[in-house]
Amino acid sequence: MFADHHDTDTINALRSKLIGADINQSPSGISTVIFTFGYQLAALLGFCFVYATIKSKNYALPVIVFLAGLIAVYYGMQRSVFIAYSISTVIFCVVYFRKKAVPVLVGAIVLSLLFFFMVLKPGSGTGNNILAKNIENTSNGENRSDLVVEDLKIYSRYPFGLIFYGRQWKDVTVDNPVFSGGLTSHNAYLMFFTYLGPIASLLLLGLIYYPVIKIFKNSVERIRASNFAILTALCFSLLTISINSLFHNAWLVNANGPTVFLYLGILYYNKMLPRVTDKPVEHLVGMPSLQ
Repeated sequence: MFADHHDTDTINALRSKLIGADINQSPSGISTVIFTFGYQLAALLGFCFVYATIKSKNYALPVIVFLAGLIAVYYGMQRSVFIAYSISTVIFCVVYFRKKAVPVLVGAIVLSLLFFFMVLKPGSGTGNNILAKNIENTSNGENRSDLVVEDLKIYSRYPFGLIFYGRQWKDVTVDNPVFSGGLTSHNAYLMFFTYLGPIASLLLLGLIYYPVIKIFKNSVERIRASNFAILTALCFSLLTISINSLFHNAWLVNANGPTVFLYLGILYYNKMLPRVTDKPVEHLVGMPSLQ
């Protein structure tokens, strides 16, 4: 990805051989388009930072992982991943560090700002970073909030969901210039509600997410247990990628690869763990109870 900024043609040719398809956008990691790379990055960062923090005996490795993630987000032009990664990291720090969460988060913000102004920003003149992308999209008139507002207007006209009126997205947006060229609201959940309406969508969401929410709650209760590190990291990885879906169309229900992999991975790995839910945490890791 970093080499892509210096020799795009050569790196795209290599990436094309790895994927077996033509590259449509750059930089896009091991994928053909930037938004798919964003989902991959959200899943990876959400997992690595949590796992490194739980397993590491000092804070050096988590700090390195955290800063490496910021570099990938910055030069990968991933604004939505930055938001998702930040929210997921804050939630994890609050749960993991508890009373120490405030100084830890303040320190992380200070460190991030120093890292940005001393390391990242000096090279921002290349035009291949998240700041340049934000300026370019703003100048082109891109406004995600307008897309959401227009979607809500459509939803208000079809409150029971498009499928109950026998309509498709293209039918209700054909005369709307905001959604020209097949554009959507870029919010997976809002699109889901627009299609199915509140009752069917919330019921389906509850049925789908109930198992992983239970597993997430169980892993959070044992967040310092070393043998729960992978499961906890997988849960926060799914959380990160789920937040990322607030700004894109792909998510669990329409079978986006990383999301489906994480969802099934959590269910499967939870089955592999020994049944220790009735045993105190100190029995697991030789540490004081976290209750």
